[in-house]
Amino acid sequence: MSRLPVGLVRTTVLLVLCFVQSALGAGTPSRGTLYLSALGGTLYRASYVYDGGALFTVSPPVAVALLRRGGSVRVLPGGRVVVVGAGYVSVYDPRAHAVALVNSLTNANTATLDPSGTRLWVGWKDTALSEVPLSPLANGTAHAVGGDDTVATMLAFAPGQGAFYTTGGEFENGNFGRINLATFSTTRLAASAYATGVVYDPYSQSLITAGLGRARQMAPSSPATVLSARDDSATGENYLILEPTGGGHLIGTRSGGEARVLLIDFSLSGRIGDATTSLHSAVLSTITDLSGGAGWDGDLVFSDVFELPALSP
Repeated sequence: MSRLPVGLVRTTVLLVLCFVQSALGAGTPSRGTLYLSALGGTLYRASYVYDGGALFTVSPPVAVALLRRGGSVRVLPGGRVVVVGAGYVSVYDPRAHAVALVNSLTNANTATLDPSGTRLWVGWKDTALSEVPLSPLANGTAHAVGGDDTVATMLAFAPGQGAFYTTGGEFENGNFGRINLATFSTTRLAASAYATGVVYDPYSQSLITAGLGRARQMAPSSPATVLSARDDSATGENYLILEPTGGGHLIGTRSGGEARVLLIDFSLSGRIGDATTSLHSAVLSTITDLSGGAGWDGDLVFSDVFELPALSP
């Protein structure tokens, strides 16, 4: 994918309002495109630049699609953007500027791409796990979950270690464990683990759970042992899902209320709770009620000056 000229990126990426916790050492720079979902259904796009130190800037968000409901955001290989909220699964194609809509037939609010690349696993704290095919895109198939826990809010896949699940919600401190997707049976590894979202981070080769502004990090080969943890709730953060960039950073948003994007830089140590790890956040003053997660794309390919009006499915 082609990139914008440096001059255009500098013009487009404007500082909205930035609050920075000082880093104790220089980290790894990062930049890219963010997709942000308001709970009411508007999908926004913004660009950000992080210099590896104190500078974290985010451009004013632009509405690109008006969806049935907002929720978890994922960017698929190839650039399509998935938003899952209240069972509605919306797939936005930024190149065609088009939205396709199906239903999970559950109350799903999160999305995880299967390692096969052919389907999504979508879930939430109070509903069955649903399997949504991507080629062709179609309504989901619900699967009852059993074992130690009877729901799976979100899934993550670790290479060679299978699937893991969480049970938290927007207000609940969830459990964490393994799930067998042949039988949909769960084995709990940790209770009350601040686990609404769970992702696999290729940079640290670890699993990272998040919920209520707190996060934990585990090795997939020994997932019952916490390698590192952090608690950002005292500063007002209440992120639910932290999206890895693959370069030693995690991206999230505050859930509800004030719209704030945050970046956690753990590139120096590979540990989210290390003394060298820093948190940076920026207020987006023109929007509210974000979902608690963000979709991340490493390319800066759009100029908001030429953005088409937001469209509905």
